[in-house]
Amino acid sequence: VTAETSLGGSIDSDTAIVDGLVFTSAKSDGSESMYLCNISDLSVKWEYTCSGDITSAAIQGDYIIFGAGENLVTCNYKNGSICEIPLGSEVTSAPFATEYAVFFALGDNTAKLRLNSDGSMEEDTLTLCETGANTAAPVVYNSLLYTVSDSGFHILDSLNMEITESFSEVKSGSDPIITLGTG
Repeated sequence: VTAETSLGGSIDSDTAIVDGLVFTSAKSDGSESMYLCNISDLSVKWEYTCSGDITSAAIQGDYIIFGAGENLVTCNYKNGSICEIPLGSEVTSAPFATEYAVFFALGDNTAKLRLNSDGSMEEDTLTLCETGANTAAPVVYNSLLYTVSDSGFHILDSLNMEITESFSEVKSGSDPIITLGTG
């Protein structure tokens, strides 16, 4: 062990690492916090706390993006600026970020939005597609979005957020993943 730190609770998300920085969340009595730490010594540089659940983070450009209760939060990890995007419903999955958009589960929907250069939501870009209860974290590959819920495994056109195909026999699975290569 080269470094360790206490975050005042139990680790509650996957860890994102970028440019020598570590992002992870820890849950303690009645609240959860997302932490930004230096990877070399795990000293805490930044903390965001909320009373709701915090999801694992995604990275898009200079932004770390995560769900925090009914907000999608963007943090510019270079300058520390934070933007809370209120969504009116709980973000229930880790976001998946592409170069142009951010996708995530929002209640019984799969959601898509675009970010402005300051980390705020680009006006009129929040698009929802009802995919069912317990919608899992989506993944995008070749302009198609894949997710699973209690009603089935869904393939959506990631541009217009419409379901192109559903498989009702595959329900309530884990978050889909895309594997490239051989072996």
